[in-house]
Amino acid sequence: MKEKEIQRILKEWEPHGAKRIAVENFLGSIDITDHESHMGTKANLMMDANLYHWNWATCMAISVGIKKSYKNIKERNNETKNTQT
Repeated sequence: MKEKEIQRILKEWEPHGAKRIAVENFLGSIDITDHESHMGTKANLMMDANLYHWNWATCMAISVGIKKSYKNIKERNNETKNTQT
């Protein structure tokens, strides 16, 4: 995920208590390319949240980022399909 997008998410969620380093590190490292990687990323979020005891706001910020990344991939895939037909 692009740094600019991560900063937008943090601007919204940091006032609610999201942990900047956790959000930046998690979203900066994801690579969502399809539905399976999207689901795997959500599972990793749950595991990391439990392991590191992340609060609700941190989990929500990361979840929003995962959702936006997946939406961007779906839109790009649809554009590719439309240009091929």
